[in-house]
Amino acid sequence: MGLNRIVVCALAAVLLSGTGCRKQNGANGPTQTPPARPAEGSVSPGAPSGAEAVAPAAERPADAVARVDSLFVLRGELDARVQHLTSGRTLDAAGQERLRRKALDELVERRLVELAAQQDGLTVSNEEVEALVQESIKTRGGEEKFAAFLERQGMTREAWQAESRFTALRRKLRDARFPVAVSDEEISAYYGKYSQAGGKGEKVRVSRIFLPVSADAAPEQWAEAEKSLAAIRAEIEGGLAFDEAARRSSKCPYARKGGDMGFATKARRPADVFAPAFGMKVGEIAGPMKVEKGVQIIKVTDRTEEKVGTFEQEKENIRRVLEGQARQRNTRKLVDGLQKQYRVEYFL
Repeated sequence: MGLNRIVVCALAAVLLSGTGCRKQNGANGPTQTPPARPAEGSVSPGAPSGAEAVAPAAERPADAVARVDSLFVLRGELDARVQHLTSGRTLDAAGQERLRRKALDELVERRLVELAAQQDGLTVSNEEVEALVQESIKTRGGEEKFAAFLERQGMTREAWQAESRFTALRRKLRDARFPVAVSDEEISAYYGKYSQAGGKGEKVRVSRIFLPVSADAAPEQWAEAEKSLAAIRAEIEGGLAFDEAARRSSKCPYARKGGDMGFATKARRPADVFAPAFGMKVGEIAGPMKVEKGVQIIKVTDRTEEKVGTFEQEKENIRRVLEGQARQRNTRKLVDGLQKQYRVEYFL
């Protein structure tokens, strides 16, 4: 059943990235970026003040770089986060400053989630964290490959556990505050739009090597990413296997699979990632090319055409895809709401 495989691939894309293999925000998942922060020493718009504050102001440590109600972000944490985010990247002064601000916003988001989860009585047990770590080890091919992955990311096992705990806690908080329910009408509309009414659908199998570049990056950073991928492509054309190059260099969750993103239809999103593949032959490589969230090289490894299943056959698979998309939107809604619920101050 063609659509069955289509929607599973789409679900994987929704859960792994946000879309454009956004994983470069954290080692195990997308970290949402909060809205633009206030000026130094000011508080976030809409934050409670005076008697309405959630917690009384605590004494500010000398090395504090931000405060979220009674919780602080310390300079050491910020430096460690910046080091992780810059792993394997070369940035100019402006790029380093943007990345430092991004790192601080991510740490503020963690404090927001911690406060809200405490308020809602939500926790993540050590057993849950260990289960997530073991799953990561399994998907990366064992302890040795997992250790190599952590080294490339500039992370310790303890840092990975902390990332896993935060992601699980945010997921629990999001799902508790924004339950997801997909109606049969939404499923029917999805099927009608993307199934081509049960006819045949062309599909291509795509592998990818991806380097992320932030939307506000300077032109020089985009050029540097393209230059890096051009060098990687030259190695591939010189005999390096594409899958090996992807495992070594790609900053995308699919890197552990040698860059294999599975089969895609023309309906698969993001369109700028997959659309070029439909004009390519099997075995052909294209790029470096700019996409919304970075620069990529793609290779078409297979092409097929299959019939789509009936609505009843595909219904539950489509439901899972739509639920995944809704959860992705709800993560953004959660962070936006927490910015208004709690008092946030920046000291940089």
